[in-house]
Amino acid sequence: MPSAVSSKFRGGAGFLRNVDGTILDIQFGPTLPGQSAPSVSAKGFHSLFGVLTIQQDGKSDLTQQALFVGDAEVFGVTEDGRGVTGTEEFSRNSGWGIFLDSLNQTEFDISTISDEDPTVADFTPLIGSRMKFDQRVNDYVNKTKGKRKDKTGKIDPRTKKVAEYDNTDLIVTSYYGHVEVEAPKPVVKTVAKPAARVGKKVAAPVIDVAAAAAENIILALAGAKNNQLVKARLGVKLIQVMQAAEPTLRDAVREWSDIAANLSTIEGVTYDPTTQLLSLDQE
Repeated sequence: MPSAVSSKFRGGAGFLRNVDGTILDIQFGPTLPGQSAPSVSAKGFHSLFGVLTIQQDGKSDLTQQALFVGDAEVFGVTEDGRGVTGTEEFSRNSGWGIFLDSLNQTEFDISTISDEDPTVADFTPLIGSRMKFDQRVNDYVNKTKGKRKDKTGKIDPRTKKVAEYDNTDLIVTSYYGHVEVEAPKPVVKTVAKPAARVGKKVAAPVIDVAAAAAENIILALAGAKNNQLVKARLGVKLIQVMQAAEPTLRDAVREWSDIAANLSTIEGVTYDPTTQLLSLDQE
């Protein structure tokens, strides 16, 4: 399963400094807070992030802290978005990795992050955790990639060049225990519907979920390496290709694709139930 053992991690980024707060939610996905499109590098690398929603003590506004988890082609996401699936370990250099490493050095019981399925790491136990958050300078990133330059172009009076700042990692320095919290509801974008004509009932359009699923799964495979995907990673890919779709349709497609028997019915796609590998048929 994606391992939560402390010795397997190092790395990260953040902005909370020496503050106490409570984790209200954790969501994994391919997008950063405030962005609608997945994060894809120039080389086609798809990123997976863990986004913590934190209530700082004494502040009414919520803070969203995004931590890089790894390759979205390697890790999948559970249906509720609060867990990671896969057989690989988290990178030692990931922001998510160093966060877990620091957490494991507190009184928090890291063994609660587990699941009966060995390929699933459920991070729901983080919700309600009261902690002290801080930053740790990442000397390795500073040396290999350089320090962060001021985005506004501010000039450092000492060097007469654009100001630079250390790359840092979000860490937990203390764990105070758990409290009951109500996780914030996700913001769902709605599309305005045309006004109904007075005196007439207009039937809602019937959506062919199977057809929509087949179309988007083919798109997902077309954008995957070697046009292949393991079933466990299909969910993240569908999120990426269905960003503009209605949430209800997106959820219906994901539920349909979770059923192995359905995958074998897609024309132009081969599904091997033994290896759970989906492949786009070559023309």
